Amino acid sequence: MKFEDEKSEMMDVYLYQTEAEFRKLLQCFTGLPSGATSVFYIEMLDGQQIGIVEMRMPHKTLVTYNFNKGDEIHIYRKQR
Repeated sequence: MKFEDEKSEMMDVYLYQTEAEFRKLLQCFTGLPSGATSVFYIEMLDGQQIGIVEMRMPHKTLVTYNFNKGDEIHIYRKQR
């Protein structure tokens, strides 16, 4: 998980939670309310980015993204 260029952290993520539940956890990581961030799932293969999807469907479960080891979550502050 990466938050802009400020910090990053490796963590196990429970894939059967919804995006809304996951965003609540991200509030602790970023220190920002979930509405102030944009969250992206980055699909990686052999260290190369092969896909990017903005996570903006609160009722969708994370398992539907088909996470694999090495994939990343990037979090950015929304522009005002």
